[in-house]
Amino acid sequence: MWTKQQRECLAALGIPVYEKMGSVSMSSGTLAISAPEKLGSVSKSSGTLASEIPSEEGAVTAPELNGKDDENVSLPPVFYRLGPWILQFSSDIPAASFDWLRDLSSFVGGRPVQVSHAPADKGVIDCGEYARDALNSEQKQALWAKLKPALN
Repeated sequence: MWTKQQRECLAALGIPVYEKMGSVSMSSGTLAISAPEKLGSVSKSSGTLASEIPSEEGAVTAPELNGKDDENVSLPPVFYRLGPWILQFSSDIPAASFDWLRDLSSFVGGRPVQVSHAPADKGVIDCGEYARDALNSEQKQALWAKLKPALN
């Protein structure tokens, strides 16, 4: 899937090289079909561990991940602008959104719009702990206490 030059550029930038799910690669005369599973899982085609299948030149293998587990990799926060607020979440919000976010959108008469970064002049409201549909009354009060100062 990647050319040698693309692999070199990705490696120079420190970006791991992933193969497309369901792609077919020929290595050492055997057919290996990559499945959407983690490294170290059993390959569907040969019954061998995926990490034992020789990778193409420059592809990332398990030891090249700098000892980081999937759970330890921190993704950058995601920011959304909604009315006077910049809301921060740990990941993209679902398309259907959360109940409280739909209510808030109705209140300000707009929808949340993802922005690439938080402006320096605006306070960012961390909504990570509220990233769910059902909030109890204490959580709603705490969230509103964070949101209310921006309305003044």
